[in-house]
Amino acid sequence: LEVSSDIKGELIVKMSWNVPRRTIVNRQVRIKYSDISQNRSRDLVSNQLGSAVFLEGVTSQARAFSQFLEQEIEAFEDQKVGGEEPDSKTFEFSEVSVHKFGDKYYLICGEMSVFVLNEENSYAKKLSAEEINSLDFSIVWFGPESKIQYEVNDEKAVSSVLQIINNV
Repeated sequence: LEVSSDIKGELIVKMSWNVPRRTIVNRQVRIKYSDISQNRSRDLVSNQLGSAVFLEGVTSQARAFSQFLEQEIEAFEDQKVGGEEPDSKTFEFSEVSVHKFGDKYYLICGEMSVFVLNEENSYAKKLSAEEINSLDFSIVWFGPESKIQYEVNDEKAVSSVLQIINNV
């Protein structure tokens, strides 16, 4: 959970959702704080998740959902009080991108699909989940789930480039 202001000064709430029963795992959602306070948050969250979410044992889903989010935001803010701000930077991506951090370049294909480029005598190295989590920056992915599977295969890459050159 993160609360920040956009360029217009409006509060934006960014959340990571996990609803395993609905195959929603580590999905990122962004909504305006004003939508939470006006009981519009449930529909906005459901639309971004691509699936409806429900709270059990309540009569008004919209009102209860907004109250639930308010409580989560308050609990998150309470945890931050007195704590140190994290040292890592957070970057948001909505499409496949090359990102430079420090002296390295990363190909960001999704939150858990990251490659470091020109690493250890190879063109690219796919990072494991553990390596991604230990980066000096955090990745928030707002792009679509990719249907393309990226891979690291230097021989195939060189062969493809030579084939393109040969066809010119």
